[in-house]
Amino acid sequence: MNNPAEIYRAFQDHETFCNESLKVQDKYGRMVPMVLGPAQRKLNEAVQRQRAKGKPVRIIYLKARQVWVSVGTAAQYFHGTPFISGQHTAIIAHDEITTANLFDHYKRFQEHYEPFRQVIKLPAVTKCNDGELEWQNGSWIKIKTARNPNFGRSFTFRRVHFSELAFYNDARAILLSVMQAVPNDADTMVVIESTANGIGNEFHRLCEKAMDPTSNSEWELVFFAWWEHPEYTLPLSLAPDRFQHSMDTEERELKRLYNLTLEQLNWRRWAIQNNCGGDRQRFDQEYPHSPEVAFIASGRPRFSLQHVERMPVIRDAITGGLEEQRYGVERKLVFLPREKGELTIFRKPVEGRWYVIGADVCEGLDAAEGIGEADPDFSVAQVLDRDTGEQVAILRARMEPAEFGRYLCALGTYYNWASIVPEANGPGISTVDELKRQQYPPALLYHRRDQPDRDPHQRVDLIGWKTTTVTRPQLISTLDRAIREMSVLVRDPITLQELRMFVIKANGKAEAQQGQHDDTVIALGLAIVGIEQMPRPVQGPKQEQYEVKKYGSQVENQGRRGSLLRLR
Repeated sequence: MNNPAEIYRAFQDHETFCNESLKVQDKYGRMVPMVLGPAQRKLNEAVQRQRAKGKPVRIIYLKARQVWVSVGTAAQYFHGTPFISGQHTAIIAHDEITTANLFDHYKRFQEHYEPFRQVIKLPAVTKCNDGELEWQNGSWIKIKTARNPNFGRSFTFRRVHFSELAFYNDARAILLSVMQAVPNDADTMVVIESTANGIGNEFHRLCEKAMDPTSNSEWELVFFAWWEHPEYTLPLSLAPDRFQHSMDTEERELKRLYNLTLEQLNWRRWAIQNNCGGDRQRFDQEYPHSPEVAFIASGRPRFSLQHVERMPVIRDAITGGLEEQRYGVERKLVFLPREKGELTIFRKPVEGRWYVIGADVCEGLDAAEGIGEADPDFSVAQVLDRDTGEQVAILRARMEPAEFGRYLCALGTYYNWASIVPEANGPGISTVDELKRQQYPPALLYHRRDQPDRDPHQRVDLIGWKTTTVTRPQLISTLDRAIREMSVLVRDPITLQELRMFVIKANGKAEAQQGQHDDTVIALGLAIVGIEQMPRPVQGPKQEQYEVKKYGSQVENQGRRGSLLRLR
């Protein structure tokens, strides 16, 4: 006879529970034991990861179409709801058809449940129709459409599943109503899953926040690409060598990036033509290969998306901040990792290498344009290796111009006394003034050149890049050329997303798509200007050769504080 404690431990293992107790319908209509597929396993891993941290489970799942995430979420909730008294679960779908399909998952689980190890049985069911499944112990699952924004105000939920949130008519109102009914404790679980549906909607906004390392979002983004799904493959109709010969540049790049098989690429060709009407951009939305390409911008992209897609992105880089620490009698700048840090490091400074920093100062503009939750712009500093053009770090935070200047001073010092190209428009003047007050070497600050439309009697030996109707197109063109020549290598996912969303609008102006930021784009362009126009230092000092002095002012970012440094 099995030990009850061992049975309980096995029951807590979700994959074991599904395989032994739940049934699903296969493509032939047969009821078979539920074996977690790759997308379902990825969901379960995220659930376990958040539970191990003692956090409420909050997952936003961006996915390709038809990869079985909905049934995976249903299995999670069926595992957690009926076996404990008083558990209330809500599932919200965007239409009646999806509501019926979701209820069928739970109904099959109920009707074909196998008592776990012949010991753990379901309580008696009291209702199983009209989108509601209730048990005698007071636990229930209710499945509703998203048409009623007030649904949830009369309940308390332990689990909620928002299915295809990107297609809700008023996702913000539904989220506000339902999430107020979910306690903020570690035993609760909320899953938002959807394919993408353009930009600017609530699902897109939540995904962007979840991907932003400086955000205080409680949501963890889980992404599942089309090529991870085992069924998205198609036998070749051509000989392998002929198929390879027919591959275009995009297919070759995808094969290289994700180690795709020819059969997977053949399925992609078929799906573009038959599922997406020959529209590759539509395919990327419905069947994305990365989180960034899922969201389609309206307007003509200003930068070559083909080259942007080739950038060597790093999605799990270390975040943190710079602080001064004392080592005996010496004081030194160090990078201290921490969650939700304002500074993301891809490569630490290497002795003997030269770096350049492009700095865009926030102007306090709201990307949301007063609609919904405020989304003011950021101060951004992009750090590039002068020789390779590789992005080695990015500072992205909402801070005042003078504070940004102090942080720039510390960041430049940390990266071997990097050359700095600050923007000198509006609040940028305060940043430039602070760099001068901190006595950052003037030779390492960008001095703008004369422009063709400038009054010849006007002084031109001024610090910082001045953005005008003349210089802005020059800056964007400089960055575009660097991207096309691959002389800049972008690692940061947020920068890549802003490059994708930087479009030529109907009026001919190149700028961020409505509701999007362009701070990282401008800062990256300024860094390229530094590489191309600023003189290369002959020999520079090591950080330790300069005295650093701590001062009282501190920089606040997302509720966290870290001391910066004054250089003398």
